[in-house]
Amino acid sequence: AIHLGSIGPGSELLIIGGGPIGMLIAQAAKGVGANRVFLSDVYDKPLQVAQELGVDDVIDARKEKVSKYVLEETKGLGVGAVFDSTGSEEAILDGLRSLQRGGTEVLLAGYHNPISLPFSLISGDRMIRSLANNLYTDFQTAVDLMSSGRVKVKPMITHTFPLSKIGRAFEIVTHKEEYGAIKVIIHP
Repeated sequence: AIHLGSIGPGSELLIIGGGPIGMLIAQAAKGVGANRVFLSDVYDKPLQVAQELGVDDVIDARKEKVSKYVLEETKGLGVGAVFDSTGSEEAILDGLRSLQRGGTEVLLAGYHNPISLPFSLISGDRMIRSLANNLYTDFQTAVDLMSSGRVKVKPMITHTFPLSKIGRAFEIVTHKEEYGAIKVIIHP
C-alpha cells in the first residue's frame, strides 16, 4: 500500500480507519521515513492505540471533519497520499478532499454501491488506486520492519482466545466498539 501511495522520506499522508491495516500502514510509512502521518477513526480504542504507536495527528472523525483538519494543518496543501480502509463513500470522498495536487488515494476496502464522484475531486492529477493483496517481496519488508522495532503489532492485539472460544471471539469482533477490540487473535 505504501508503494502505491509513493510513501518515502518526507511524505505526509492520511489514513482513514484505525484498524490493523491502517495502523500497520501508519507504522510502515514512518518506518520508511514519512514525515507526518494523520490517522482518523470513529472509535476510542484505535485512536488511543494510534497515539501510543506514534501517529503524529490522531483525528476523532466523530468530532472533526477530517479533510478540514488536514487542510488546516497542511496550510491548504493537503497530503500526498490517503489510505482508506473503511470503504465508506463519505470517507472516500473526504479522502479525496484531503489530497494535494498529484496525490493518490489508495482504497483498501471493498465498496459495492455506486459512488457519486464530483470531477473536481480528481482534477489536479489526483489518482485513485485500489489494493487487495500485497506482493511476495513485501513479506520480507514486513519482517524487517517488525524485527527492527519500527512496526509493532502487540499494541493492536486487544483480545486472544483459544480455538474452543471462537464463537466468543467473533462476537467481540462484530461488536468491536463495545469491547474496545482492534485485532482479535485465535490460538489453535
